[in-house]
Amino acid sequence: MNKSRRELLSMVAAGTLSFSGCTALESAPPGVAIEAISFSNFSANNHTIEYQLARDDQVVVDASVTLNAERTDSNGDDEYYANKIVEHEELHQQAVYTMRCRLADDEEWRHEFTFNGESYTCLKLSIDVNDHESMAVLTGEVPAERCSALTTTD
Repeated sequence: MNKSRRELLSMVAAGTLSFSGCTALESAPPGVAIEAISFSNFSANNHTIEYQLARDDQVVVDASVTLNAERTDSNGDDEYYANKIVEHEELHQQAVYTMRCRLADDEEWRHEFTFNGESYTCLKLSIDVNDHESMAVLTGEVPAERCSALTTTD
């Protein structure tokens, strides 16, 4: 099946237009506001967690939290727990954030995540350390009524 030069150019032009249309329709992610960060230590050892949050490739929070293990009396088991909740007003701005964290003795960052608002528009972060000194990062959605009161724009 032979195509004329005109038909071939028409097909190439149509394909180029449809491809460029796909990339032109992409929009920036909506961003997310972060209400607070909860830190928990489920270990018998004291731990300091270092963390950073960046917006537009600029670190806006560079901090650490020390969690001193406290023995809890839970059915006679040797269980320990410590918790702190930290709020940073600079994270209330709806934006794309990259968060990373580690234990203070670590040379490398253990976790790095980007929160872009495609799943949640407002969230609360939770960073936990267990008795094997492994870390977990969890997210939770903030209810809409708290989110609208929290969110600021630039």
